[in-house]
Amino acid sequence: MLNSASKSPTKGADVGKHFGQTSKTGDSSMSEPKEMDGGTTRPSRGGGRGGTIHENSTPADMVSRYQELQKLYEDKASEHEKLHSNIKKQKESYIRREVFYKSQISHIKDTLEKTVLCRGVEEVSMPKIRDMHRKILGTIGEFHARTTRSIEEHERDLSRQ
Repeated sequence: MLNSASKSPTKGADVGKHFGQTSKTGDSSMSEPKEMDGGTTRPSRGGGRGGTIHENSTPADMVSRYQELQKLYEDKASEHEKLHSNIKKQKESYIRREVFYKSQISHIKDTLEKTVLCRGVEEVSMPKIRDMHRKILGTIGEFHARTTRSIEEHERDLSRQ
């Protein structure tokens, strides 16, 4: 009982491209179909997913094929578990960073609110601060000029005596 898919040149080539058969490069996941003992190949009962079964395959060949598939399954399950644990670690790391960033944002917001409250309702802008700075420097300059004149007058008075 041959499947019509194995007779088709395009579909027949795909039949052997399933798990477990080794290719020239040693990759067991994709390879060309091979005939064992001159027999023809047909898809397995699982819809062709598990590789090929030959009509004249012995029970030992089938057990060997089962063991290959079992090892492949275990390898894939191990890889899946590693990927799953990596994703879990990445999620945990993301959550830790997110909590840290949110706490920093909260702290900065609190600091900003306290700063605004200390200034009062009226917010002081940079132009106002610069204007105040100029006025203070002008007043200091006037005090310095008065002090200099006062010292000079005092020295003149002392020199007259």
